[in-house]
Amino acid sequence: MQEKIIFHPEKLDADYTYNISGNFQEFNLKTGDDVTLNALLFKADSSKGVVIHYHGNSGNISHWENRTNIYTDLGYDFFIMDYRGFGKSSGTIESESQLFEDAQLVYDTLLTYYNEENIIIEGYSVGSGIAAEIALNNAPKELLLLAPYYGLKDLMRHTYPVLPTFLLNYPLATFERIPQINVPITIFHGNEDQVIPFNSSERLSKLLKTKDQFIPLEGCGHNAVQSQEGYLNELALILGTEIRSN
Repeated sequence: MQEKIIFHPEKLDADYTYNISGNFQEFNLKTGDDVTLNALLFKADSSKGVVIHYHGNSGNISHWENRTNIYTDLGYDFFIMDYRGFGKSSGTIESESQLFEDAQLVYDTLLTYYNEENIIIEGYSVGSGIAAEIALNNAPKELLLLAPYYGLKDLMRHTYPVLPTFLLNYPLATFERIPQINVPITIFHGNEDQVIPFNSSERLSKLLKTKDQFIPLEGCGHNAVQSQEGYLNELALILGTEIRSN
């Protein structure tokens, strides 16, 4: 039952055609156990690198039509993959190690197209713990964590206080990884997040190194991080591009 509590996938038919504006390429990555991971790569007009995004615990990548231009307008390609059982991806999520292996497959695939110093890892919500694991074991340019949790056991204690967390198969202990990650880290979190407590990032911020930063987003809830001026301004600085006026 853990997977049903944590993950809420929205399936798509295998022959579903994405009706998304912009220049994008569809990928179908094969795992070692013959599962297909479906992904989309959105292309900038003149690419300086790629942002690999590990999304949250619900929906699928078909809902990203209105957000990919945030990155492509700043000159970076944008890659997003559906986890097992989400969207057009086959299989089911069965373990934390499986999530990490699939995420590493995505990273290794992108290494064949981009220099590692031009790869930025971004994780949102549940995806923040996955992104932290990938940043720990690789050398991307930067790690961006959007509405991250301190650890999933900690979040489960907050959300489901009656459940025994020692049985949780998905600890996703972000707090253990943060001090060991050598690349720059930026944490964004809305102070009105009703899903993952703002205090999670406040606690994580105490583990950051001098080159890292924590950016609170005033008046921001869980699903609005990428529309906030504080996020957009900092993203433009990280990607090395001033925000273009409309």
